[in-house]
Amino acid sequence: MANEAVTTKAFTGTGQTDSVKFEEGPFNLSLYATADPTAAITGTSRLERSFDNGTTWLVVETYTNSAAEKVIDNVEKSTLWRVKVTAHTTNITVRIGQ
Repeated sequence: MANEAVTTKAFTGTGQTDSVKFEEGPFNLSLYATADPTAAITGTSRLERSFDNGTTWLVVETYTNSAAEKVIDNVEKSTLWRVKVTAHTTNITVRIGQ
């Protein structure tokens, strides 16, 4: 289900965030260890986007054993974004918002 501005999820297993629909322009991605945001992460997460309202998800970037704090430039209107955690040892929190 798409949310219009932001989604945050704390992962204790694999799964994905709710999708977020952004218009053109930058948005923020935060990916960090839940218990201690300065600690290392053990796991794999993927930033994904969909151009067809969530039917097909394309991997934009993969994060393996790393936290992320970055700004991503969304160059196409009405694009859905999500983060999918595919493996983990560390509990991970993900926030994406515009």
